[in-house]
Amino acid sequence: PDQSEILLHIKRATGRLEELISGILEYSRTSAEKTSTEAIDLLSVLCEVTADLKVQIEGIEGKAEIPEFLPTAIGDRIKLYRIFTNMIVNAIKYRDPNRPLRIRIYETESRSPRHCGVAIEDNGMGIPDDKLELIFRPFQRVNPGNIEGAGIGLASVKKLLEKLGGDISVESEVGKGSTFFLSFRKAQ
Repeated sequence: PDQSEILLHIKRATGRLEELISGILEYSRTSAEKTSTEAIDLLSVLCEVTADLKVQIEGIEGKAEIPEFLPTAIGDRIKLYRIFTNMIVNAIKYRDPNRPLRIRIYETESRSPRHCGVAIEDNGMGIPDDKLELIFRPFQRVNPGNIEGAGIGLASVKKLLEKLGGDISVESEVGKGSTFFLSFRKAQ
């Protein structure tokens, strides 16, 4: 029995190490990649992401509300895909286990006339006020518990948005959910 317990501990530690290495590689790749810039319809990217994540969303009896229109932004399609994927996967991971997940995505005001804004709102666990700034740093996790991940997702989103000339911020209330505000350079 002692050997089985030791082997199980080693297996878990190995899994966490693989996850951490994968996270480090993803974050460093985000920093090193070249960025192409072209006009991209954000709604088309978002529709691809939600179609690809449909099984996961429906598997937890969740729902993603997508608008009929989102602005066109200057960006790199692959990076925009990664941004939206990370945001929705985070909403799935940090959902409140006591209610079905609801994700609502909509256009919002931006910080300047040269930018456009998209909000991603969920009814998940929420983030304590004292942790709001930490979530955008690499390897920082608010609710590490049993939730998988290395704490790279939101740090990568922030870095990707900055490379595209945008930004991200969040408002959250514990027990009610979070709203992330993404800013993109607007296509003319």
